[in-house]
Amino acid sequence: MLVAISTIGVEEKWVVKYLNNDHNHELLDDKEVQFLPAYRSIPIVDQSRIMLLSKAGCSISLIMRVLELEKEICTGNLPFLEKDIRNFIQSQSGIGKESDASDVLKLCKSLKDIDDAFKYEFTIDESNKLEHIIWAFGDSIRAYEAFGDVVVFDTTYRINRYDMPLGIWVGVDNHRNTILFGCVLLRDEKISSFTWALKTFLAFVEGKYPKTILTDQDPALKEAIAIKYLPFRWRLKSSEATTWSGAKQSSEAQKGSERLKEFSSSKMFRGLQEFRSYLLVMSHLEDEDVQKLNYEGLSEANH
Repeated sequence: MLVAISTIGVEEKWVVKYLNNDHNHELLDDKEVQFLPAYRSIPIVDQSRIMLLSKAGCSISLIMRVLELEKEICTGNLPFLEKDIRNFIQSQSGIGKESDASDVLKLCKSLKDIDDAFKYEFTIDESNKLEHIIWAFGDSIRAYEAFGDVVVFDTTYRINRYDMPLGIWVGVDNHRNTILFGCVLLRDEKISSFTWALKTFLAFVEGKYPKTILTDQDPALKEAIAIKYLPFRWRLKSSEATTWSGAKQSSEAQKGSERLKEFSSSKMFRGLQEFRSYLLVMSHLEDEDVQKLNYEGLSEANH
């Protein structure tokens, strides 16, 4: 369509000069139209159900699945998306969340009063609402000093009313018992959020870098670890593991690194058994403590 100003009599008006009624792109079919913002809505009958499931502790994805099963429809055929449910829940429970955030900060302050070694930090957004919060108990920090050479940092959505990513730093002691080093709740999984979490935790442990850290494949987390203003010892080792080390790798470590690259590029993890195989490949690392990691135990601890 071409629109221009034309003088009609003594007045200037917008006039359509040219109209091409042929579409230059494929039109959406009936099944796709429902996903346009103008057509998406949560029926009133579903709103109360959503809030009930949310208060019961169901995650957004679980709520979607329950509604699909109840209505006996295929996945993706609801007239709304997960983000619509998330926005609806936030609009309905915003006051409660602010109250909960205030309670969390009060709890952290009281823990600090009881144990001076307890550490916590938080950030506030432009709306003066709690954005991120990280905490570590004194015993956890002392355990990190002794057993923090090899660390697993895992982030996952848990079944909670906020759907906030929970990040945990865990390791193992000499008896292969799982140790929790610290926790963080993030507003989102952006690079800036992970960067803040990593730097703050590092400050908690007075700058002691782990020799090896195992992470998932979250691209934002990888970028946060490798970001330019972090110390040079934080470098990406492979697509699934990150290693901090100021020392030069031995020839054995170099060979192990090649084995790890072949393993990483050939398959994805589909279960604990495959991850255990991954840990065996990780045996090339200079710190043999990696082999002590019992990921099944760590997974159970996370639950």
